[in-house]
Amino acid sequence: MTQANLALNSQQDGRFVRWPRDPSFELEQIRLALQGIRYGEVRVIVHNGSIIQIDRLEKQRLPLKIEPFKPSTLASALPFHAIG
Repeated sequence: MTQANLALNSQQDGRFVRWPRDPSFELEQIRLALQGIRYGEVRVIVHNGSIIQIDRLEKQRLPLKIEPFKPSTLASALPFHAIG
């Protein structure tokens, strides 16, 4: 376990203890979170001037099949027909 990971995982009296970390560790974690994302977001949570959490939300886009609009198709899809 590296010194940086030890800082994140060590506990003392049931509380997390954070030692000063090298800023390059935090930048590397952000870079890793961004790696490979095509659609989505990376959120960096800061508390008292320190990064405490990095959230990564990746969205998967499905191919969109576009078909021409046909009014008769829409009418047949409705559960009832209006009586006119």
